[in-house]
Amino acid sequence: MRSTVSRRNLAVVRNLGILAHVDAGKTTVTERMLYLTGMTHKRGEVHDGTTVTDFDSQERDRGITIFAAAVSCEWNGHRLTVIDTPGHVDFSDEVERSLRVLDGAVAVFDAVAGVEPQSESVWQRADRYGVPRIAFVNKMDRAGADLHAAVASIRERLHPVPLVVQLPIGAEGEFSGVVDLVEMRALIWGAGGPADLPVPDELMAEAIRQRRQLEEAVAERHSAALTEFCEHAELSADTLRTALRELTRTGEIVVVLCGAAYRNRGYRAVARRRGGVPAVAAGSTSGGRGGGGACGRSVGTACRPGLQGACDRDRSTHLRAPVFRCAG
Repeated sequence: MRSTVSRRNLAVVRNLGILAHVDAGKTTVTERMLYLTGMTHKRGEVHDGTTVTDFDSQERDRGITIFAAAVSCEWNGHRLTVIDTPGHVDFSDEVERSLRVLDGAVAVFDAVAGVEPQSESVWQRADRYGVPRIAFVNKMDRAGADLHAAVASIRERLHPVPLVVQLPIGAEGEFSGVVDLVEMRALIWGAGGPADLPVPDELMAEAIRQRRQLEEAVAERHSAALTEFCEHAELSADTLRTALRELTRTGEIVVVLCGAAYRNRGYRAVARRRGGVPAVAAGSTSGGRGGGGACGRSVGTACRPGLQGACDRDRSTHLRAPVFRCAG
């Protein structure tokens, strides 16, 4: 796919990592994002060995990610370099070297297991590098899936402030969509793709209650949102969206989304943030450690031979960046 984004315009370049425990669904989420952006024309599957980022024969035979793979795609005028990282403890070094160049990350959690050992490990590493994150609770269609239990495990074991911005529609095998608590609209997936519909009557009361909790939590932490909340006793969708984005970038909160990537449900919301890119990757490129500084040597070029630099926070000291295996 020919790029329509100027390589010299670093303001629209973002490095986005996918982090999780093994088998939480990182590679599947990555595949769905590549399909959504038009980078691929068919959804690859891990069990078939047809994914883009699991390109090594060992990865395809074993069904696990071994190497951190960087793939570039375009989304609403931004160039995203998505880095699919390993989830197995034996390949933690691949995660460590990826974190140094990220503007933001999507942490994927299993809706049944919640926080798992390697989830905790990569989260702590991301804390150390100051990488902003959003959380995606995957596999909502599995037996025993529980969004609230998964969020509780995130809060108790990882100690962030998780703010759920979606209400699931249906449970386990009946999971069919989500209520967007920011827009107060229902996204329901069918054979023809997602449909944007009004909130179902049976979920309206719960959606209003959770929206209110979300507004109060945001107003406690964001001055502009607090001012509007005091004046109008509620927050507009634009104010809530802006506040969530800014609080995510500073690491004060973690936005929580949910879905079932294998069944093509919910992953669109990971990319559908203000400005057309995920909240963790939007705005200034200084969100994460080394995220595409003034030198322009971001991970988007580091996967090409001969370009192995990245900027530190002060954008004056060049660090030796990892040489990623280019999956593109």
